[in-house]
Amino acid sequence: MCPYFHVLGRQFTVYGLLMVIGMAVALLVTILISSRFSIMREDALYIVLLGCAGGIVGAHLLSHIISIPKYIRVLKEKPEIFWDVLLNGGLIFWGGFIGGLIFILLFNRRFKINNLNTLNMLSGPLALAHGFGRLGCLSAGCCYGKPIEGGIVFHNSPAAPNGVPLIPTQLIEAIFNFLLFLVLIILSGNRRIRHYLAHIYLFAYPIFRFFIEFFRGDVIRGFLWGLSTSQWISLAALIANSLWLSRRIKRLRREQQA
Repeated sequence: MCPYFHVLGRQFTVYGLLMVIGMAVALLVTILISSRFSIMREDALYIVLLGCAGGIVGAHLLSHIISIPKYIRVLKEKPEIFWDVLLNGGLIFWGGFIGGLIFILLFNRRFKINNLNTLNMLSGPLALAHGFGRLGCLSAGCCYGKPIEGGIVFHNSPAAPNGVPLIPTQLIEAIFNFLLFLVLIILSGNRRIRHYLAHIYLFAYPIFRFFIEFFRGDVIRGFLWGLSTSQWISLAALIANSLWLSRRIKRLRREQQA
């Protein structure tokens, strides 16, 4: 893979470029479909921008939290490189999801925008942006899979073990997210189902993420009782989504009986 490209003698990461492209395309899609969810285009613009800002903050924060043991080890063994290690921390999707969600909910509360409509509107674009992000991971070699015969081989990756055939977990997740985006966008055209897009996303992605984690080969993700940090968050998301959906169904039944 190619982790870097050069413009006018300056080096840039392909990962960063794909992240920017993903956010830009997701923003465009969100604005185009915002009317389906009774949200003004200007509000949709601010929602996405704030979501991206909160996502970056949250993704970095969770990465730093699970890296605390590594930071302590570096301080003890090689204190001279501590700041380099600290400033070159990674990004974790679920941290970005939580951070972006917090920023968006605060914005919605301030300007009285419907949270459910917002989450349904963002489900498809989020999957799209995430797909581009995983292609960025593929270019850099991070979030790589376990060794497997006939797998993808990196030769100049700053993250993955070079010269070793690996399961292309980044590509698999990118394809899944792009397919999920297509499904959600198609369903958003259905006046009834579009009110449940957030639930569909919060069932589909956490289940996928829980199982794809078993095929990941990077060990910096943090583990507890045999499961990775992302697996625990995926389980929590599934439980929370189930409770949320159950509550909505019960409320709908009460309204129908009234």
